[in-house]
Amino acid sequence: MRYGLDGAPRAAIDEHFGAFVAFQKHLTAATSGVRGSGWGVPAYEPPGDRLVVEQVYVHHGNVGMNTTPLPVSRAWEHACAERLWTLVNWDDVANQFADVTSQAG
Repeated sequence: MRYGLDGAPRAAIDEHFGAFVAFQKHLTAATSGVRGSGWGVPAYEPPGDRLVVEQVYVHHGNVGMNTTPLPVSRAWEHACAERLWTLVNWDDVANQFADVTSQAG
């Protein structure tokens, strides 16, 4: 399922993860793997001009370095990360992606 994501963000996902389904599995695993409170974070990394998935836990001391988060998926005690895919506003993700990539160039 494509979830309505097209254009540059979809092309970047295909380039950096091989396919949307691989990206989906990677982010779901990162989010599901958080123990306690934390986040699965798809982010844009300007130095590498690429998308990455980060796992952030205990937000006081574990933050992404040199990345800009796109939609953030909060996990709490094994929250159902698969539900994320039906809740994301993909138009907003596309707009965020356009903003961060234009600033990086």
